Amino acid sequence: MGRSRNNAQDLYKIIPNYAGYEFRNNRKKSDGCLRNAFTEKMNHTHAALEKLNHHFNDAGKQDLVQAISKVQTQLVIVTKNLKDPAYPEAKFFEQEFVPETGVNKVHDYDKAMTEQAQTLFEEVNELNRMQPTEQEFSDYLNYLQDLIEGLTKT
Repeated sequence: MGRSRNNAQDLYKIIPNYAGYEFRNNRKKSDGCLRNAFTEKMNHTHAALEKLNHHFNDAGKQDLVQAISKVQTQLVIVTKNLKDPAYPEAKFFEQEFVPETGVNKVHDYDKAMTEQAQTLFEEVNELNRMQPTEQEFSDYLNYLQDLIEGLTKT
């Protein structure tokens, strides 16, 4: 229970206007704030990948450009899915009272997603700083794809 409460507090600190899910009037707003924060993080990640894409395109490394483009396509799909909830009329948003365990599960889920999006962002930026071999770069792109897939499964 303490971890869940800490997760909610962490989210309040890092996501502008996030108010949690305890109260019905806050739920849709908090969900929107979370989606906006994720979308922004994904857009920054996409921009960092675009820099890599240009670098390798200029170097004539078309195999790496194609690999980066695959990662970018995955990222675009995830970002599009974040724009609108697939569950706008879900009971969760309309219930006056949601048991604390339910609210805590959502806070835990949101915190895990936030951490995963941050990890993806940091890893892409690290890739921009590194000077890996082509094989290391290819392996790293596979790792990024796994991170993005994880965002859809978390």
